[in-house]
This record gives sequence, C-alpha cells and structure tokens, in this order.
Amino acid sequence: MFDFAVSTYGKDALIASYAALWTKWAEQLAYAFVHRLPHGVPSASNLCLDGRLADFGTTTAVPTWAKVVNTFGHAIYGKEMSAMAGVARSLAYFFGRHLDARMTEPDALAAHLRHALATYDRTVMVEFMRVFGLSRPDANDLVRCEGKRVARVVDQIRRHFLREKLDALSHMPTPMLPGDLWQVWAEDPPTYLQSAAELLRSVVAADCQSQAAGVCRFRTRPREALYRQELTDRIGLGLEDTSGSPDGVREMIHQHIAAGRRDCALEPERAVPIGFAYGDKGSYALFRDMGSGESFALAEWNSSADRTNGTGSADIDPLMLSRMRHPISRLDCGAIHFEGGERFVGSAAFIEDVEQMSNYDTTSYSPKG
Repeated sequence: MFDFAVSTYGKDALIASYAALWTKWAEQLAYAFVHRLPHGVPSASNLCLDGRLADFGTTTAVPTWAKVVNTFGHAIYGKEMSAMAGVARSLAYFFGRHLDARMTEPDALAAHLRHALATYDRTVMVEFMRVFGLSRPDANDLVRCEGKRVARVVDQIRRHFLREKLDALSHMPTPMLPGDLWQVWAEDPPTYLQSAAELLRSVVAADCQSQAAGVCRFRTRPREALYRQELTDRIGLGLEDTSGSPDGVREMIHQHIAAGRRDCALEPERAVPIGFAYGDKGSYALFRDMGSGESFALAEWNSSADRTNGTGSADIDPLMLSRMRHPISRLDCGAIHFEGGERFVGSAAFIEDVEQMSNYDTTSYSPKG
C-alpha cells in the first residue's frame, strides 16, 4: 500500500499528510462524539492515509452523551481518545518504516498526541456551542475568547451524562437521562445546563436567541432510525419492499440520508434549519426565514456544482448565501417545488412546524400529523 501511495502521490506529500492526519483524525472523533454518531472502531486499520475515517460498519447513532458500549474490545463512546496512544504507535511504526524513521521517535509521537488531544478538546467545545445554536464563526470566536468558561460548561455537561452507561451491543436501550440539550434555551433550564444557559444568553443577542433555540432543537433531535440494529432491520425490509431494484435501493438510501442529517456547512443568517433533500442530481439544505416565515433551499451540491468547492463550501460570505436562496413554494417527501415552477426530485425530510421539532418523526420522513 505504501509503495503504491508513494508512486502515486510522492514521498513528500505522504509525509505532509502524516502531520495533517492527527488533526483530521481528532476532529472527526470530536465531531462524531458531540453529534452522537460514533464510528465504533476508530483503529489504525480504519484510517485513510490522509486521516479520514473509513469502514462505518459499526457506526450507530446514540441517544445521549452517556457512556455507550457498542462494539467488543474497543473504546467506549466518548472515550476514544484514551485509545489513541496505542493506535498512534501502530501508525508511527508503519509510516516510519516506509517513509521516515524519525516518525517513530518517542518525542515526535508525543508531540503528535498532544496536538491531537488539544484539537479534540477544542473541536468538542466548538461543536457543543454549534449544537446550542451558534454559527461556526461565532462558536470559534467564543472558544477563542472564553475558552476556559466554555471548557467548564462542556465538562459539566459531560459529567452529567457520564453517570449513565448504556449497553448497545444488541440493541439501543432507552436512556434514563434524556438528551434534552435544547432546554438550555428554556426559561428554567435543567440544573446541568444552567451554566451553559448563562453563557449563551451573555453572548447571543436577545433578538437572535429564538433563532439559536430553533437551530438547537433541530440539531439535538434523536435519530432512532440510525440506531445500528434499527437501521439494519429497516434496510432489510427496504430491500424486500424494493425487490432489490437499483432505483428502489437508491431511493431508500436517499431517504435515510435526508432523514438522518442534522447539520451542514451552510448557516444562513436569520434562518432556522427545517430539513434536507437528497437525490441523484443534488443535495439541498432546507431553512425557514425567521422574519418572513418563508421556506427556502440552499444547494449543497448539484449536477452543475462541485461537491466540495461549489456551494457546499463552509466559507461562503453571508451576503452571497442570501443571493443563493431558492424560495420554496411547496415541499413534499418526494420533491421540492421552487417558486417559478422548477422542481427538484429526490427524498426530502423536513419539519413544517419549527416550534414542534421535538415531535418530529424520524422514521416516516415527514412531519407527524
């Protein structure tokens, strides 16, 4: 593998990717923890040369931030970084053997681990602030300016949920501690969220708090349909219903993608997310304008835009985002009907009543009646 990679990318490029690997690896583990989608087995064998995780056969959504055991012999959910040292030695050995022996030196390895841990901790703080409804730039600014305070808030949340351990090896049990982070915006939040509420209300302008609360409700909704055993059963039933036809299987996959998502790189101002649409020719994030109440879509990618360098970029200017809005005249589970008569055919999962997000049914791909 290394010989092929060297001949394809060059030795210098691979050495550079090794340094970036630690950052990308830690960022993915942190993001997966906060958004409750643990990989399950983040071992060296499941890492690409550039640090991207691969092989998601053991991945499962989880209901809260409790300790969850979902695979034999691997780190408990939320404790993945504790196993990184052992995996790191294996990585250093193979990279050092094939690229540069200095990669195996203890000091070099320790430096990479320290950097990875710092990256993990910072990403966890940023993503928790985003789950609470802040935009990515605002979350980064808050962590940079109030890092110690944010760290205390996140630690309090984690300690609250670490009181519970869930055995999810065969099925996902119902937690005793509800994953009710959205109540941080309630008038009287739970005790474990009071410090978070004080922090958020001190940095989020009063006229922006309803938007943040809506984003928080959207991002903290459960994903029962993505619990591993539930998803396995649904895929089996779906294959029976579609008789294995390529079009039917593709539509089933699109439905699961649209219904299972809670986050995207696009964060328009004065709007709350209400869902996603996914199809062969593109992917759209769906929003509702806080002022007009009108629904609109932003293209993450489509057949005429690159998936990574087109409209899905995370660094789009807010003014440009507003110009890219596609006003929606009607939504149904099989299409987006845009104003002007255009239509995007695909699987859509959306919420009609933003105030009733906690009643969203993730298994039917449409709002409850």
